[in-house]
Amino acid sequence: NKMKQETQKEDKRAFKMAMNNGASADLIWECVKHNSCFIRKQKSNGTIFTKEPGNLMGLNKYKFSGIANPKAVDMSSKKGKVVMKLTNQKKDRHPKTASIPRVLHNDRKKVNSKLYEVAKQRPDLYPVVEKRYFRLRGLQAKKAD
Repeated sequence: NKMKQETQKEDKRAFKMAMNNGASADLIWECVKHNSCFIRKQKSNGTIFTKEPGNLMGLNKYKFSGIANPKAVDMSSKKGKVVMKLTNQKKDRHPKTASIPRVLHNDRKKVNSKLYEVAKQRPDLYPVVEKRYFRLRGLQAKKAD
């Protein structure tokens, strides 16, 4: 367990160094796609999952990667609310303010405006983000019943 924590710390340090040195997203992806402390492999069907922060679907693919992609999108459910995080590419050198959490409420207009931000930043992920939001919202409704 201590060894696992040390490798996670080393991976995070390497990631911060790469981002501060201006390494390209493709280079970072080539480094982390097979070797990362976040990778979880399924023995039954061979699917490779990941638990990295910023990975929208949990799949080990460049499109969804929160480490390699400079414009990462993350969505989770916390305390009965859906929280979306968009990573700001301009603030990569300031990790604390690089991604600001946005709470998505039930108001459809407000949700659409916040999801529209994703469409501007990552148009390829917009349909995935929309599905993920409704899936998380549906799970919360089931828990409330």
